[in-house]
Amino acid sequence: MQIIDMPLFPLNTVLFPHMALPVRIFEERYKLMIKRVLEGDGVFGVALIKSGKEVGEPAEPFTVGTTARILKVEPLEQGNVSLSCVGVRPFRIMEVIQWRPYLVGRTTYLEHTVGDADVALVLAEKVRGKFRRYLDVLAQTLRREPLRVDLNVDLQALSYAVGAALQMDNTQKQRLLETTTAEERLRLEVDMLREETKVLRIFQVMEERDLGGRHPKRGPDV
Repeated sequence: MQIIDMPLFPLNTVLFPHMALPVRIFEERYKLMIKRVLEGDGVFGVALIKSGKEVGEPAEPFTVGTTARILKVEPLEQGNVSLSCVGVRPFRIMEVIQWRPYLVGRTTYLEHTVGDADVALVLAEKVRGKFRRYLDVLAQTLRREPLRVDLNVDLQALSYAVGAALQMDNTQKQRLLETTTAEERLRLEVDMLREETKVLRIFQVMEERDLGGRHPKRGPDV
């Protein structure tokens, strides 16, 4: 088992492998961290905050996160920087070995496998269908164009993309990230998509009732 001492960036988001992550750096501690990261391999760990806040005192992260590789650095005013990153590999924090000026964790990489490939393929087709319906209902609720996501990808990438796109509580997304097989992650997503779509449809009904008797401005037919 490979042990890596990794700089950590606790955030109010769950990063999945292959997913994009824009980050704006304005705190001095993270400017220092990113400077050191760029002097090395350009990789740091992102973990969802379990307690605390992004700004101020060090926050306690969940123990499972995803490494982020810096792809682009854009200087901003007052020495701030904007980063374009991408999620790479899931990891587990064994212990936090440094709290100031920024967190450093003693970590090990996690192996995410497919699981039962035949079962995962069946679940993937269910997820694709339910996810398309979910995106349509979400777009109707928000009165926006449906989000377009490439679903013709492998089983792991599909499970990550759906997990990242679902508009749900971060603790539920964290549960998906901590799941070690695509099979089980897709199984969870079948249920999550079903429930989240129901919730969105309830919102639609409630909104229609609130508009009862009114005549909202009609949008263009699509």
